Amino acid sequence: MFIKHTVRPAFNGLEERKNRLAEKAAALGLTFGTSGMGYGKNAFGGNTFDVKDVLKAQGARFDGQSKVWYFESLEAAEAAIAAL
Repeated sequence: MFIKHTVRPAFNGLEERKNRLAEKAAALGLTFGTSGMGYGKNAFGGNTFDVKDVLKAQGARFDGQSKVWYFESLEAAEAAIAAL
């Protein structure tokens, strides 16, 4: 399951970081959100074909059921979006 992150006023530093990731992803034509049940993992979805090699090189794993690339940490997702 993939839940798209909705940019909204941040109430803490974590939300602000996720908002920035969502905005940067949208600028690249990607979607940022959470993949998985429970706590979930930070993930990029949408048309990722052109950037899949960069995401994989940055440590992302592909979730075939949700069709997204996910990261174990927010820091890894931030590094990946910076590499794009």
